[in-house]
Amino acid sequence: MPIQLEIFHPDRIVIAVARGHVTLEDYGGLLAEIVKADVTHYRKIIDSTDAESDAIDLELLLQADELTRGLNSRPRGPLALVVSRARGEMARGFQERSTDRPIGVFSNIHEARVWLRTLPIVE
Repeated sequence: MPIQLEIFHPDRIVIAVARGHVTLEDYGGLLAEIVKADVTHYRKIIDSTDAESDAIDLELLLQADELTRGLNSRPRGPLALVVSRARGEMARGFQERSTDRPIGVFSNIHEARVWLRTLPIVE
């Protein structure tokens, strides 16, 4: 899988780093792993600055994300999206249309980590 997933239980944070060619199915697999690990309530960083993909439809991403809401009774934790400038528009569209948790869009992982530290841990 072109997405490496790391889960840090003591800090309640999930970091996913995408590299190379990534498909919608790869992102779906990532969501499935997060649900399976029962960490939907953790703070999350998804870094796709070193990834490329075919045109991924925003609507499909939103639908896949919506599925995770119904698969777990826990509230979903904040999400930091780290993207290149080329994908910033889609990430901001995702941010604007997802309303049940804080979502931030960043150009580097360090800014994302700082932002996440300002948010409370979801139990």
